[in-house]
Amino acid sequence: MSFSEELKTVFHLFSRLNTKDEQQIEDTLFELKSFFRSGDKYELLQLPEVQVFIQQGVSSPHTDIRAFTVGQLSQLLANDNQKNLDLFRKAHLLPIVAKLLKDQLSVAKEASNILFRVCKKGKEGLDLVFHDPDVVKNIEICLGIQQANEPEAFSEIVFFRALSLYAEISTISVDSMNYVKDVLDSLFSTFIEYTRTQNEEKSDDNNNNNANEKTNAHQKKISNLVHSLFPQSPVLSPLQQDTKHLPIKIGNDPLQILNILETIEMISSTPWGLRHVFLCGILPELDKFLKRTILSTDRFHVIFTNRILQFVGRMSQRGDGECGVLLGVAEQFRIVESITDALFLDPIHYYISRYHEGAENLSIETVEASITAAASIATTTTGLMVILNHQHTPILGKTKQPLYPLIEGILESIFDTANRVISICGMQALTTMLREGRYKENTLLLKKIMFETIPQILARQPHIQSPNLILFLMKQIERPFEEVRHAIFGIFFGVASHPWGVHLLLTSPGVYEFIINRGTEWEKLGKEWKYTIIQRLMLVAEEDSLWTKESEHSIPHASEKKRVLKRYLDEGMFFAGSEAQALVSTKDVV
Repeated sequence: MSFSEELKTVFHLFSRLNTKDEQQIEDTLFELKSFFRSGDKYELLQLPEVQVFIQQGVSSPHTDIRAFTVGQLSQLLANDNQKNLDLFRKAHLLPIVAKLLKDQLSVAKEASNILFRVCKKGKEGLDLVFHDPDVVKNIEICLGIQQANEPEAFSEIVFFRALSLYAEISTISVDSMNYVKDVLDSLFSTFIEYTRTQNEEKSDDNNNNNANEKTNAHQKKISNLVHSLFPQSPVLSPLQQDTKHLPIKIGNDPLQILNILETIEMISSTPWGLRHVFLCGILPELDKFLKRTILSTDRFHVIFTNRILQFVGRMSQRGDGECGVLLGVAEQFRIVESITDALFLDPIHYYISRYHEGAENLSIETVEASITAAASIATTTTGLMVILNHQHTPILGKTKQPLYPLIEGILESIFDTANRVISICGMQALTTMLREGRYKENTLLLKKIMFETIPQILARQPHIQSPNLILFLMKQIERPFEEVRHAIFGIFFGVASHPWGVHLLLTSPGVYEFIINRGTEWEKLGKEWKYTIIQRLMLVAEEDSLWTKESEHSIPHASEKKRVLKRYLDEGMFFAGSEAQALVSTKDVV
């Protein structure tokens, strides 16, 4: 189809939308979607002749037409062509798009995507959004900062849509953060005020003064640390005094709190956002909230506690990906230390220890979140050392006997066969530590955990005969629970990430035979796990020359095992030959 024919088709189809006939609208939208899917037709949307249809589409009274139009505009911005901004500039579309944040979800989602993708084009895109008073006004109406011409009820759903958009924009660059910082600062101020109000309830003056002094000391320590980490970065002050007032009133609504914490977590996903969250003073307040509600069985407190613990866990893993690369490994370790040493570990330790002591009225979800958060903290060398060395300190104002060392509390969960949920959570925690412990210091600490700490814990278990973790797991893998099986596969994969772990797996009785036996797995995920474990085994063995006798972790019958494992990979993940081909013959098993 020639360009002129395509243009004629577009004109014809868009013209057919000018009707009240629902069936014709449905049929036409179907044809339009097929037309745009059949190749790169988006240059047609750039034409002045087509812009009038675009303007009509985004402001159409028909929801499906609006959804289709903003969807096509969003796709237009998905590529890297800077010229795509011209359409939005010439047709003055962004104010209309910003209004659509109040629309139905299908429309509002695409409208948010458009605004984000425009901002992602750099300074030109940011200026196009934030230097247009009509665009800013329409977004701020959604946030409740400005009033619409016709008064309308404040919608918390629309508020969080707009707030989430601003949080997402803050992750693009330091410059983009500065465009939305005043609104985000207002959120921080409002949330801090809420947590302080919560923390001051039902607290006597002495305890409250002591808690405030400790909180201020923690915040000063964190502020000094963050300033030392970013001496050359653009200045982002803790909280602006002239922040725009957000009308939201925070109450004991779990969904509302979760939305706010998700927003803060999104903001902290970049180095500059992480720095700003540290400086604004939220973390000490959250820590104080956890300690104040440590014995609470209130459902709201339990939900809030669990979400804070998840938030802490994810914050401590910011060493991964782009954020970690930009920060640098050493700086990341120090940030983890600022979280763990000053804050949060006492509540985490308390929940895990009390669970193992058989405490009543303790939420299993809170114990899960505590174990997961601790494992996340332990993914860096500093975090792992803090977890290994942390001893419980009284947080309820009463002297208590020392409880389990924190690392033992985490690992003890693995052997809680009476509670499958906690056992799996413990396995996943160990997997997290093993998989993410890529640094030399980590692998030495993890080796100590595997060969010293875990055998000591196993020796205390009356229902377990052998102090060997791998043998215990081989027994558990026979249980008829797929989730347990997959959690054990996760540990095997984590162990296989270390030279000493490859040696352990290939020399422990029955493990090698189990791994290479395709006949034990009947479902897709199990086959994928085995193949992935063998891939990791082979990679680490090659990198560390484990097949040679000179290696510290040399493997008995190395050449034969290497041949069998290589054949397994060559045959593929889902090899489906005859039983004689699929299973390893007895002469292959050493």
